[in-house]
Amino acid sequence: MSLFYYITALCIMAAWPVIPLFWIPAHLFHGFLRRRVGRAIYVITGIAWLPCLWVVLQYGDSLLECRLSLPAWISVPGWIIFLAGLLLQSWTAWVMGSVIIGIPEITDSMESRHVTAPPFNWCRHPTYLSHSMIFGGAAFMTGYYVLFVIAALDFLITCFIIIPFEEKELVERLGPAYRKYMETTSRFFPSFSMFSSGSHDEK
Repeated sequence: MSLFYYITALCIMAAWPVIPLFWIPAHLFHGFLRRRVGRAIYVITGIAWLPCLWVVLQYGDSLLECRLSLPAWISVPGWIIFLAGLLLQSWTAWVMGSVIIGIPEITDSMESRHVTAPPFNWCRHPTYLSHSMIFGGAAFMTGYYVLFVIAALDFLITCFIIIPFEEKELVERLGPAYRKYMETTSRFFPSFSMFSSGSHDEK
C-alpha cells in the first residue's frame, strides 16, 4: 500500500502543474491563441511543464519524506473522496468529449457547445471539482504534506484565477445562454436541488 501511495503522490506532483500552465493562458489569452498559436499551445505547455517534471524526479523523494500518520476515520474518507473524484473526472470527460482538452478555447476548428447535461446541471465546473476531490482525497488518504499543499493551491488557483477567467471567456463565446446558466447553476459545489431538474445540450 505504501508503494501505491508513493506512486500516486508522484503522479499528482508531476501532473498538477499542467492545470494552471494550460488553463490560465487558454482563458486569459484565448483571442491571441486562436489567431496566432492554435494547437501549438499544447507543445508550449509541454515545454513549460518539463522543469516541473525535473523537480519532481530530482526532489520527489525529499518532498515525500514528510508524512502524517492519519487514523482510519480520516484516511478511509480520503479514499472515498479520491475514488469519487476519479469517477467524476471520467464522467465529465465522457460527457464533454474533445471539448475537455481546450480545443474550442484555442482554435475555431470546433463549434462551441454549451454542455448542461449531468453533472453540469449540478454545478458549472464539475471537472475542476473532480480535481479538488482527487488531490484533497489523496492528501487525506496518504498523509503526505506535499499533497495537502497541492490540494490547497489547486483549490485557490482554480476558484480565484482559472474559473473567473474561464467564465468571462465563456460569456464572450456563448453569450446570453451562458449568463442564464450562471444564474441558475452553482459555480463549484453542487446544488443538490438541481439533481431532479431536466437537462439538455445547447448548441
